[in-house]
Parts: sequence; C-alpha cells; structure tokens
Amino acid sequence: MSQIRKSKIDAITTFRFFAAICLVLHHCFPVYFPNSVLLSNFVLQTGVTFFFVLSGFILYYNYPVLSSKKDKLNFFVARFARIWPLHAFMLLLSLLIFSNNEFTFLQKITPAFLLQAWIPKTAFCFAINSVSWTLSCEMFFYLTFPFLISNIKRNWVQKLVILSLPIALSVLLIKIFHIPLWENVMYSNKITAISLLHYCPISRIIEFFIGILVGVLAFDNKTIFSKISSKSASLLEFLTITLSIFSSTIFIYTSKALNISSHSELLNTFMFLRFETVFFAALLFVFSANKGVFSKILSFKPFVTLGEISFSIYMIHYILLYSFKDYKLFLINNNEFLQFTLYLSILLLSSYLSWKFFETPVRRYIVKKFSLNDNITISKHTDIERKQLTNEYK
Repeated sequence: MSQIRKSKIDAITTFRFFAAICLVLHHCFPVYFPNSVLLSNFVLQTGVTFFFVLSGFILYYNYPVLSSKKDKLNFFVARFARIWPLHAFMLLLSLLIFSNNEFTFLQKITPAFLLQAWIPKTAFCFAINSVSWTLSCEMFFYLTFPFLISNIKRNWVQKLVILSLPIALSVLLIKIFHIPLWENVMYSNKITAISLLHYCPISRIIEFFIGILVGVLAFDNKTIFSKISSKSASLLEFLTITLSIFSSTIFIYTSKALNISSHSELLNTFMFLRFETVFFAALLFVFSANKGVFSKILSFKPFVTLGEISFSIYMIHYILLYSFKDYKLFLINNNEFLQFTLYLSILLLSSYLSWKFFETPVRRYIVKKFSLNDNITISKHTDIERKQLTNEYK
C-alpha cells in the first residue's frame, strides 16, 4: 500500500513557473534580446536541471512507497497521463505548423514514443518540438523510480555510484573516439559530447536521483525543521534563492579562478551544466519546511496557478516563438520589447487554456479509466492533481 502525504507545498509549485520562464527567456534571447548583457550573465537553460531535481523531489514526496504491483501501475498511469497527451498534441501541431521541415520517418516516430533523447544526435533530440527531449528523460526517470526508492535509506550510496558510471563511460568514449563537443548546426547527424552528456537520459538521471535524496532527507525526518523559527527559515529561503539565481555567475568566477577551461573544455562544459544542482537541491530542501516569509509570498494563489500551468508554458513556448519568427506574426514597428511582451501574453493565455481545457480533463480521464481504483495514490502536491484524483477515488 502506498503512503499518502497530508499537505502540499505551494511555494515549490510556484518555482515551476520561474523555471519555465527561464527556459522561455533562454530561447527568446537570440530572437528578441540578442544584445542583452543582463541575460548573457545567466545560464537560463539550467531551468531543465531544476525541473529534473524537482521531479525526483516531488515524486518522492507524493510516492514515498510503491510496494505493490497496483501501486506501481497506478503510478505509471498517472505519470503517462501527466506528460504524454499534451506532448502528443504539440507534436501533431508542430508537424502541421512546420510542415516544410523535411524530418525523416525515424525523426518523427522517436518523439512519439519519447525515445528521441536516446539517440545522441541533435537531429533526433531536437526533432519536431525541440523541447520535448526533456520528456524523453522524464519518462526514463519514471520507469526507474520504483527501483530507485526501494530500500533507498540503506542503498542510496550504491545507487549513486551506479548512476554515475554512465557519465564516466560517456566521458571515456568521448576521449577515446575524439567525439566533438558540439556542432554549430541545430539539427546535426553527428554524435556530439553535448548530446551524450546533456541530452541523453542516462546522463541526466543523477539529477533526478539527487532530488529523491533531498526528498528523503526533508520528508522522512520529522524533527529536522521542528525547532527552526520563522525568521531563520526566511533567512535560509533568501539565501538559497539568491544562490540559485546567481549559481551560474558563481561557477563562471570559480572556473576562472581554478582555470578549469584551459585544462579541459569538456569538464568545464559539463560542470557548467551541472553546477547548479547542489543549489537547487538546497533550495527545495529549505522550502520543504514551508515556514519562511518567502514561502508565504510564493504560496499566493495566482503564483501557484502560474506554477500549475508551467508544463503547458514549457510545451507551447518554443512552437509559438518560432511561429512568430518564421511567419512574422505581430510585428510592432520592429520594437522587440513590445513583440516579446505580446508573445509572452499570448503564451500565458494559451498555456492557461491548454491547462484548463486539455491537460487537466485528459489527464483526469486517463487516470480514471486506467488506474486500479481500489488502491489509488492521491497526490497532494498541486491543486490539479488533488482535484483530479480526490474527486474520483477518495
């Protein structure tokens, strides 16, 4: 029988929105703000790292035990319903909008089964709706989750070592076969180090597992935050937010001080894309206490709603961005800031409508139709999951 958590953490739901917006800005940067000095100082694509750590953290919060086959089946149904319907819809929409792109049959079929990130070539990782490569990783994480949480307090070290081995093997292969770091084209058919270390699910699962470990530490030790005051919690929240925001800047200066890039461009790039993991883990750990003033601010209902629509924001933003760009939609006197403001407004509106009228009802239907109702785990983290499952099964 799976356990049920009795509360939810709204502030952490809100963080999903900020991570999604970081990725929106990352992709908008070359289109609307190519000369922005401010944005160039931040590694905005690490929003993906945050999502991977958060995924492990929240899944352990919601599913600390999956002991029976029914629990596992219900878990897999819920996770499939969470990501695949909207992914499939956006995949079809992308094929219609960008029908002039000459994708091969294999490039079209691998995203449908969320296998694209397993092929270490950007021509596959970025095929159709480019951002969906992260879902290929997430699906792999979901499949391994029951194994990862099994006896985790006793064997977490062994699992951490095992999950590190594919990264070490990839680095070895890159060195032996002189695999280039990257190609200067988006859809490359060459194997690159970035594809192996940044896009491949087996190389990213360690971030997911770190999220699980933080969840174990935060949720299975009931006394860990019992004596902390609101003022102390607020100070820790401010500190972890600040470190998370400026983690990329911290790395840049650390790298320069240690002269890492001159020793190994590969090592420098890999650390550049993973350095934030420890700060994101600390952020989630501190906010799991839900005691500080920042937790209260981020629990404001409109912020939480933005967090709940974050998946739609993420899935829609890239297609919408390049629809604006390729079809020259809504050009406003060549004013890039006004164009971006209009783009962001349409993105938020379309994401809310997607969440409200497609993502939520389709997920509710799939969970109701295919879950084993006598042993359903009721997720307590977000309103959407709570309403979806509580109404039918509680």
